[in-house]
Amino acid sequence: MEIRKAERKDLPFMSELYEIVANIYRQHHDIWEETENAGKRASLNYLNSPTSIAFVAEENGNILGFLGAQYKTLPSTFKNPFTMHITDVSVYPKHRKKGVATALINKVKEYAKEQKIRYVTLDVGVLNEPAKECYTNNGFETIAHEMVFEIK
Repeated sequence: MEIRKAERKDLPFMSELYEIVANIYRQHHDIWEETENAGKRASLNYLNSPTSIAFVAEENGNILGFLGAQYKTLPSTFKNPFTMHITDVSVYPKHRKKGVATALINKVKEYAKEQKIRYVTLDVGVLNEPAKECYTNNGFETIAHEMVFEIK
């Protein structure tokens, strides 16, 4: 398996993978946009934004999964306010539990270290137990819970 920086040719796979995860979260809350192009727009952002990066896992010419991340600045009260924030990790269901997500996470950790960034952060859906287990197994710790309130 090769982990490489995502390219424009990967856009259809990234969009499809984004939608797989978004559909899981849409079942629990309506905060995620439901349009035909939501996955494409999100994936294009990773390719076009100077503050974002994406990696794909590829094997024998097949995309297995992708990871998207953004540079993020935390409040100034944090010891080191600059982080690399993982915003999306998605692996095709038939390739899960085979180390694909771990390989992608290791790549973004390596990238962050090269950029002299000390922390890698992420958010995970409260009901996404497989993802929480994956992140814990990769050394992440829960230090906060993100909550949402809808203004009506």
